[in-house]
Amino acid sequence: MLVMAPPKSLQKLDLINTIQCLGVAYHFEGEIEESLSCVYTCYEELIGEVDGNDLNPIALCFRLLRQ
Repeated sequence: MLVMAPPKSLQKLDLINTIQCLGVAYHFEGEIEESLSCVYTCYEELIGEVDGNDLNPIALCFRLLRQ
């Protein structure tokens, strides 16, 4: 499921957030960790996709990387 989402996109962050909210993140721990590692290394490129007035994706990225 996580593998099918584009590697450097906000869709992947939304998918990780949804999986965690549903309470099934323990099934995907390895994939989530790998995806967040990729997000961490490609952070500037990912944030470049965000509209300057949209704080939600930046806050979501911060929250997921902080955990």
